[in-house]
Amino acid sequence: MKKILMVILIASIVSPAFAFADNDKSERKGENKNNTQKSVQMAQKTEKKELKNEVKSFKKEKKKEYKEHKEEKKEIKKIKPRKVNYFFCVTATGWNVVPVDAYKDNNSANYLGEDCVKLPSSIAKRLQKVIGDTTATSTPDIITPIISGLSVSSVATTSATVSWNTNELATGKLWYGTSTPLTLYMQNTTPSLSHLFNLIGLTASTTYNLLIESVDGASNTATSTASLTTTN
Repeated sequence: MKKILMVILIASIVSPAFAFADNDKSERKGENKNNTQKSVQMAQKTEKKELKNEVKSFKKEKKKEYKEHKEEKKEIKKIKPRKVNYFFCVTATGWNVVPVDAYKDNNSANYLGEDCVKLPSSIAKRLQKVIGDTTATSTPDIITPIISGLSVSSVATTSATVSWNTNELATGKLWYGTSTPLTLYMQNTTPSLSHLFNLIGLTASTTYNLLIESVDGASNTATSTASLTTTN
C-alpha cells in the first residue's frame, strides 16, 4: 500500500514538470516559426526593392540610349551630302545640261537665270548620256550687290558729295551730267562696302543727273540713280 502511494505521489510531482517542459518547447517552436516568417518577409521585401531599382536603372539607361541615338541621327542629318540639281541652259556652245550642287532652297526653275530650265533628274541623266558627262559645279554667284543708303550731301555752289553702301565687297563708279549720255566722273576699282565720291567743278544753280554702279567679284552689276542741284 505504501509503495502504491509513493508511486502516485511521484507521478503527481513529475507530470506537471513534463507538461511545463512541453509547453515551453511549443512556445519556443512558435517563436522560431514567427522569426522565420519575419526573415522571409524581410528577404522578399529586400528582393522587391532591388528588383524595382534594377527596373528603374534599366529604364534610365534605355532613355539615355534613345537620347544618344536621336542626337546621332541629328548629326548625320547635318552632314547629309548636297543634292545635285540639273538645269538645261543656253551656253556659249549651245544648250547643255548643267549640274549644280545646291541646297533645297535653291531649286527654283530659273535659279541660274532666264536661259536655264530645271530638269527632273531622270531626264537630265538621259540627256547626259547623249550630250556627255559634265562635272557638277559649285553654286554660281548670280546675285547682284544690294545698294543702300544712297546719299547726296554737302551740296555747294560747285561741289557735292555722293555716297552709298553695298551688302558685299564691290567696286564703285559715278557718272554725272546735265543730259545723256552722262560722263564718267570717277571710279574705285578696290572692292569695298562703303563708297564715297567728292564731285567738284560743278556749275552754280545747275541740276545734275547722277548714275552710280557697283560690281561684285562675280561681275554682277547693280546700278542706281539720283540728282542734285547746286546752290547759287
